[in-house]
Amino acid sequence: MTIQEIIDYLLARIEDLNKDSWETQELLVPINNAVLKVANGVHSDLLIDELGVTDLNVDVTAGVINISDLSSSVLGGGARILQVFPENLPEAKKYHYADIRKLGNTYYKPSNKRPVFYVFGGKIQVRPTTIAKVDVAFLKVPKPLLYDFTIAEAGAASTTKFLGDADQGLSATDDYYCLADKDENRVVLYCQGKKAYFIVTSYTGASREFTVAPAADENFGTDIINFITHSFDQLNLDNINFELNESLRSLVLDFAEAEIRGAGDDQEKKIAGLKSAYAELEFMNNSYQKPRGGGNKSRR
Repeated sequence: MTIQEIIDYLLARIEDLNKDSWETQELLVPINNAVLKVANGVHSDLLIDELGVTDLNVDVTAGVINISDLSSSVLGGGARILQVFPENLPEAKKYHYADIRKLGNTYYKPSNKRPVFYVFGGKIQVRPTTIAKVDVAFLKVPKPLLYDFTIAEAGAASTTKFLGDADQGLSATDDYYCLADKDENRVVLYCQGKKAYFIVTSYTGASREFTVAPAADENFGTDIINFITHSFDQLNLDNINFELNESLRSLVLDFAEAEIRGAGDDQEKKIAGLKSAYAELEFMNNSYQKPRGGGNKSRR
């Protein structure tokens, strides 16, 4: 399901298909908030296919892995670190940090036969500390559905060139944003950091390099741009999809609609929507309790 589709569903929910009250861009904030609420609220096993990540051969330094060093941001912090597999050893058993005092007991003392891990203070603590490498399975934060596009410095510092982000669905077609070199086909961009507008004069699809005019006061670096003159559905955003499973769509819509109703001071519909969403969330989690294997397997 694409971003445009989820927006259309929401417009139907709030009875604003003609966009008389809400612009498409304004709806992205409640949609993004709803996606995070649902992702943080549903059972982990319901998100494995879409948000599951396994980092291989992660270095462990004196029994510690910084969560910030993993390949993606971890959803919900340490609670969504799902499994740790030490190299050539059984799967490590996960402990809640409140229970780590047990590890001082002879019967629970970690060893190569019984490795353990727990999460505390933004770090994965792996025991015994002699373990040097592990595979870490976790749930990542879903990509936001945004009109904001991140940019970075081009190969060389420049006041007229910058690179777009490969993960944000920018076109791979040369001059896609300045077709036929006609002014009416050139995209106008707004750079948030520079608080200035620019016209795209050239675009290289393979590298996502923009050339713009007029020149900026300072070189472009890490920043955020917005497409001003082209509407959302005119951009080539095929790679930006609704990342959660489509079965969770109604939950996302419930939370998003409730936020919009609240912003419009329709508290009765807001409360009704939230009650419906949390009831569905509770039912889904209670009815889906798929057990994962114990801590006695080896991945290698």
